[in-house]
Amino acid sequence: MQTVQNHPQPIAAALQAAVESTRQTAQKPQSFVQPLQEVTPLKQDTRGKQELAAMLYQCFQGLKVWGKEPESLEGAVRLFELALADYPMDVIRKAFSVYLKRSNEMPGTGDIVGIIKRKGRMPLAKEVYVTISKKDVEYRTADEQEYMREYLSSYMEAGWDGVEDEQAEASRQAENNRLRKENMELRWEVKRLNDALHAERRRNGLEKPKPGLQEKISATVEAMRKAGAPEADIEAFLKADGVAE
Repeated sequence: MQTVQNHPQPIAAALQAAVESTRQTAQKPQSFVQPLQEVTPLKQDTRGKQELAAMLYQCFQGLKVWGKEPESLEGAVRLFELALADYPMDVIRKAFSVYLKRSNEMPGTGDIVGIIKRKGRMPLAKEVYVTISKKDVEYRTADEQEYMREYLSSYMEAGWDGVEDEQAEASRQAENNRLRKENMELRWEVKRLNDALHAERRRNGLEKPKPGLQEKISATVEAMRKAGAPEADIEAFLKADGVAE
């Protein structure tokens, strides 16, 4: 297998063409919205494949590469061609431009495809999603909420709608627990406020104090006697309440 330094001449020529194309593109505003004209996908674009190989060569030479040998570049080019087969070279070039402004590491196929799918924004990252999901809902910004929605919907778009994302499930469980705790706290607060209201009304003479247990028992005994209840029944009632022995 040939090394990058001994790459065939077409790649070297494509490298020069890529540099020239980049100069021309830099003078024009970049947009990920294609004009209404026929475009050629990479899988049908021989010159585009050469330009892609040249760009990857440049990335390999100038960016951080972890544990990769020069010989592995050929396989990387084939993977990029496969992943980007349905996209035109103009869009691919713009996606590389966006990536290179944000990172100094060798891109992966998912990085470039993600930028294209998100129309020029950096691809969604699971690490970012996990970090956001750990926040309580009330502390998440609108942008963070939107990020989570996009991340989860990406599973549906990719045909993974039958797969339960573990982080999403964990996030839902955490949210349910938070809501249950909040509901319990609100109930206690309502009870506290209700007791405070009745206490204030009693202090202002707007409400009679609630009778204590002894007062309730005495009132019950009095009512039983007025109704002609036998003393034996009254005695049994008092014993049942622990008043009489």
